[in-house]
Amino acid sequence: MTHGAGNGDTVLGFPRHSDINVVMQDLTPSTTGRQCQCRRSEIRMPITPFHLGPGVLLKAFGGLQFSWTSFALANGLVDLEPILLFLTTGIPDHRFFHTFPGITVVGLLASWPGIYLCRWWVLKWNQWLSPSQHRWLGVSPSMTFFSVFAGALLGSWSHLILDSVMHWTMQPFWPFFHNNPLKGQLTVEALHLGCFLAGGLGLILMFLRKKNEMLFPKKIKC
Repeated sequence: MTHGAGNGDTVLGFPRHSDINVVMQDLTPSTTGRQCQCRRSEIRMPITPFHLGPGVLLKAFGGLQFSWTSFALANGLVDLEPILLFLTTGIPDHRFFHTFPGITVVGLLASWPGIYLCRWWVLKWNQWLSPSQHRWLGVSPSMTFFSVFAGALLGSWSHLILDSVMHWTMQPFWPFFHNNPLKGQLTVEALHLGCFLAGGLGLILMFLRKKNEMLFPKKIKC
């Protein structure tokens, strides 16, 4: 028997468990390759570092106006939901915090009081680095609320969009719509490749910027 909205077994309009039975039934020879690949992702643990790749590219363009630390914090916080559900029910489900209202709450929490955690982490990171490592890997301690806010919101919203493409049972536009119009727009492999390439391009751009700053340091005006 499939648990779903039709039999009243719901929490805030969401099924108590992912519709795993429907997913498995759809994995038939008649299922298209793209649908099969995307639906198989529904029964895998959805925790992935690939979400952080786009954040690296955003950091390369945003500079000090964008906090990658808060971007990563927001991504980590939102995936506490499927982790906890996996530990308690055995199914890594996506519910309220994987909707635009819920994930916006996560982004706000990652902004404040998350800004204090981000500042602490940057301070510890810089302390762990040797002087030679700090030349390349040191992070600027100047962290404004705007940069943290931008990183947290973009981190949470991009997480929701990427997960909506990958996971079929999500309802990103809840409570207005109970379907997922983003599902299956890309294969899981293409999604991961795009995130990987975004991260790689971001690292190259940041390396070139850092090298340029070392070759042509800014002069401090007295």
